[in-house]
Amino acid sequence: MRGPSGSGKSTLLRLLCRLEEPQSGRIVYQDTPVSEMEPAQLRRTVAYVQQMPTLLKTPVRDNLLLPLQFKANSGLESPDDDKLNRMLDSFLLDGVTLDAMADSLSVGQAQRICLIRSLLLRPEVLLMDEPTASLDAKSAQVVLDKAAELSRDGMTVVMISHSETTPKRDGHHPYQWPQAGVRMSVSPAIIEISPWQLLLCLGFVLLAGGTSIYHRLGLGRDLFVGTIRTFAQLFLMGYVLKFVFDVQLSWLVLLMFTFMVGAAVYIIKGRVSEKSVPFLMPTFISMLLTYTLVTYVVTAVIVGAKPWWTPQYFIPLAGMIVGNSMTAISISLERLFSDLKIVGPRWRCGLPLARIIVKRHRIFYGMP
Repeated sequence: MRGPSGSGKSTLLRLLCRLEEPQSGRIVYQDTPVSEMEPAQLRRTVAYVQQMPTLLKTPVRDNLLLPLQFKANSGLESPDDDKLNRMLDSFLLDGVTLDAMADSLSVGQAQRICLIRSLLLRPEVLLMDEPTASLDAKSAQVVLDKAAELSRDGMTVVMISHSETTPKRDGHHPYQWPQAGVRMSVSPAIIEISPWQLLLCLGFVLLAGGTSIYHRLGLGRDLFVGTIRTFAQLFLMGYVLKFVFDVQLSWLVLLMFTFMVGAAVYIIKGRVSEKSVPFLMPTFISMLLTYTLVTYVVTAVIVGAKPWWTPQYFIPLAGMIVGNSMTAISISLERLFSDLKIVGPRWRCGLPLARIIVKRHRIFYGMP
């Protein structure tokens, strides 16, 4: 979030964690007004790292573990020295020991200590007020990369700054705040799928297999092979998507979309019995151009993603559009080639084709 001095950036962060109360309106978190949440619980969930670091004149270890001594955080496990040292190293604080006095640290070092202290609470939202203002270029990049890493791991990071520097490959989405004329970047949370949810999905597969055995349908082998193949494909695709989401490259997103369309055409080929007519390339080109335009309209105009090729939006929406159309295209091509097998003059063969094209066009677009 960016804006000139005095535009209310720091005030907004303080409102989000109830260090200040709004004069009107309300702030809602997870469908619950923050005014109805206990301040201590809210500030553990929504951690705030202020611009000027505040540390006690005690060793670094005591400053890091201070929030865990509060009653509201009594349920959290206190980390050992090994974990604390690893966190110090990850923020380029390898020269700072746990026994060092906090008041001997520079402002930049103290600011990173405060950030580590907030992360020990394992918050869902991290509010960062000018976290790189007092850091050199190398240390600032470490903090920005850590913010990007936290965002990719599912934590929402709200960071304000005067500069145009942003975390690299963080998948942030600009949001215009017209009242204050500032821009906010919000990272979407990751929906975790638990092992129990996967087992529930597998239970439905077993139910279908049991039904096949009971009614002697002979589908047991196909279900088993299909399930194994699906898990393997999704497992591998997860790594591919994570890479694509991280690098945020437009050409890579469009390349993956082209591959999706090509895979869809290959599946359509297997569903159409006609093999003598070379329809693959015309089908591929028409699907690629049409679905690129449709997906662009959905992401850019309806969803409002910026840029329009943002992979978190473009790839899932393109997948739904391509997947939902494969069956319709397969049926239309099969019926088209079947109806074209007519003996007679050329003008007579052309009439059914014209009727089919008009009819399929109206069905596909839901026209009466």
